[in-house]
Amino acid sequence: MKEVIGNNIKKMREIAGISQEAFAEKLDVSRATLSAIENGHVAIDSSKLLQIAQILGRPVSDFFEEKAEALALLYRAACRYAAFFRTILQGLSRTRRDSGGAGRPPARSRIFVFP
Repeated sequence: MKEVIGNNIKKMREIAGISQEAFAEKLDVSRATLSAIENGHVAIDSSKLLQIAQILGRPVSDFFEEKAEALALLYRAACRYAAFFRTILQGLSRTRRDSGGAGRPPARSRIFVFP
């Protein structure tokens, strides 16, 4: 169970964009101790788990779920695709402006390949 909890702490910390060093400082533990917790080598006490839940704004139960890793991957993929589509829309907007704004297609079509 300590591996699941540690892995979830790590994934949720990364999603929050907090470095391991900054997070360890907030918890008043060394970076090495936090690393050992995240890698499942050391069990975390309940008071630290409550503190982590408060810092990350998550319910404590989230740290016991084995599906958190899958959610983190989905979140990262969604962010990547959102950025990709934003780039496409900006390109289309520029193309429309360059064609006189009449909404007609440009002289040369662009082909977009999804990652």
